[in-house]
Amino acid sequence: MLESPLYATNRIAATADQEGDLEVKNLLLKPFRSSRDLESYFADRVAARQIRDRRHAVRIAVIDDQPFAPQANLNAYHYNIRPVGDIRSVDQIKDYDLILCDILGVGLSFNDSLQGASLIAEIKRVYPEKWVVAYTGATLNQSATREAKSVADALIKKDVDIKEWVDKLDNYIDLILDPQMVWSRVRSDLVNRGVGTKDILLLEDAFVSSILRSRPDPAALSDALDRTKLSGDARNIITGLISSAIYSFVSGQ
Repeated sequence: MLESPLYATNRIAATADQEGDLEVKNLLLKPFRSSRDLESYFADRVAARQIRDRRHAVRIAVIDDQPFAPQANLNAYHYNIRPVGDIRSVDQIKDYDLILCDILGVGLSFNDSLQGASLIAEIKRVYPEKWVVAYTGATLNQSATREAKSVADALIKKDVDIKEWVDKLDNYIDLILDPQMVWSRVRSDLVNRGVGTKDILLLEDAFVSSILRSRPDPAALSDALDRTKLSGDARNIITGLISSAIYSFVSGQ
């Protein structure tokens, strides 16, 4: 169970008193910003923007060894979609916010039996903040399909009508642009990676404060990251958040 920000703050305040941690004391002496301060942000600031703007703000990569059949129709709805073919490294999708991944015919360089499912699993391991939707025309009882369903955020049948594609994509775009949801996913993964509570609190305060500014700016989060001990994949998660659609979208209001 995740400890509440208030409990964590009190515990760290006591530790800071004992250890003389000036940085933590300074953080706790000012009003601490937690993700709860973002509860109404989506309804107040994001949902008020036109759906066309929200669709265009989120960069969508399509991983498929064949042409993505729904794209012509989806382009008319102003989605920001780019087919990237099959990929050999997950770094190739680092600049995208939402990944649509076919299950069969891709990911062969990762695992030729699980195919796209192995690729999805690796994307989620390296970029847990990204939303990944698997899609397939195969039967749902195939092993690769079952594995993909277990690791992806959603599974869509390739032949569903355009209305269902639009409904699904709009739902995930709104989640990607909801800062409280974004931080919830990031924080959960940092906890799972063993990142210390002190670093998580520093980053949470910086993220929330940077979003709630009159003109949101990730500079505060970047500065906070430099003051933490994060490295490797954990550090990459925050740098990915800094360059994600949420900042470019909300700062353009």
